[in-house]
Amino acid sequence: MRPIELLTIQRENIHYEERYIIAGVKTEAGKNRIIPIHKDIMSCVHDLLNDTNVYLFTGKKNKHIYNIYRLAYHDTMKRLSLQHNDTYDTRHTFSTLSKLCNLDNAARKKILGHACNDITDDVYTHEPIHYLIDQIDKINLLDYC
Repeated sequence: MRPIELLTIQRENIHYEERYIIAGVKTEAGKNRIIPIHKDIMSCVHDLLNDTNVYLFTGKKNKHIYNIYRLAYHDTMKRLSLQHNDTYDTRHTFSTLSKLCNLDNAARKKILGHACNDITDDVYTHEPIHYLIDQIDKINLLDYC
């Protein structure tokens, strides 16, 4: 998920029980896409849903918090001694892990919000939500933490 996509998620677009989020901006393939929620972060999502603001992440006066997010991200990376300097590094990490864990390439691109550049995959193939969830759950987060 792009940082701005994460910060603009509205609670109404989180389908917790079904394990997916509808979000996305920027490209036609990325807008209003289905993003599966990995089984290992369900409890984190649940905790975030306890608030009553429109957006999942908000600062004072219910405003978006990109600068706060960016600073918290950099502080966290420094405390963990990780060399991720850009908030987009999370997308690089997901793309790499999904390839290493043998996610279906079309599912990987759909989750990232990229066009497949294949008319069959882009136009005629519609992966069911459970398929995307099964794909993302192939990543064992404990192997990479």
